[in-house]
Amino acid sequence: MSASPPASPPENYDPAEVQLAAAPLVRVVAQVRHPALTALLGEHGEKTALRFAELVSDTYPIFGKTHEAEMVVTSKGLEGRPGQFITWHLKSADELWQVSFNHEFIALDTKRYSGRRDFCDRFDRIVESYGKVVNPPHASRIGVRYTNRIEDQELLERLPALVRPEVLGPASLMPSPSANLQLSFTQAQYAFERYRLLAHWGLLPPGAVIDTSLTPAQQRSFTLDLDAFSDTQSEFCREEVGSTLRDLTKGAYRYFRWAVTDAFLDEFKEVRND
Repeated sequence: MSASPPASPPENYDPAEVQLAAAPLVRVVAQVRHPALTALLGEHGEKTALRFAELVSDTYPIFGKTHEAEMVVTSKGLEGRPGQFITWHLKSADELWQVSFNHEFIALDTKRYSGRRDFCDRFDRIVESYGKVVNPPHASRIGVRYTNRIEDQELLERLPALVRPEVLGPASLMPSPSANLQLSFTQAQYAFERYRLLAHWGLLPPGAVIDTSLTPAQQRSFTLDLDAFSDTQSEFCREEVGSTLRDLTKGAYRYFRWAVTDAFLDEFKEVRND
């Protein structure tokens, strides 16, 4: 049994992973950035992208791409036009897993996170296949991001019991008729020995998000967003990237377990049949 959470953000706290069948995760994404590569630009880019896509097509058979938008000044004012850089997207058949890549990064994101081991193993295979085809000279940044969001209004009323008061801040105070808290947002960055962690959390009004790539909640919500990353240059290979990613997932999980209470874990251990 792990020790009790420390009174401040942890570094040596090492809780056992608790499987949360109903975890309020709206997205988990891992990304490796590397130097810009000509192999994924211009005429050669499409061929290279297709070669990589073929290697992972058994798991991610759906192929697509987007062009980065460019704002161009015309006689009619600013106009958005497709840019020269392309990002390719590969999705699983159920579209719950997606691989994205361009000339500067490779990423894996999911809406169906079942634990660190499965997620890291999946990313290992992506990195290995990508390395065979694209062969980046090194990894310049490795990161993983967890976005938790609670939208259940009954649970929001119980936030002071689910999340530590050090994290909640003003949201730890129960609302009153004369002071109904509508927005409370905090950002904190920590430097640990082998990585850094950027944490965002807050009580948000309907339609508000801390990341515009996420679909806004239609009612008020509480978000806990954890981004663990390392900017230390490393070899771009399955072993090096995988080892760093596992350290980062553990670091993010330590912070998550520090931020939430046992009542939070009990609430989300099982799927609720509402």
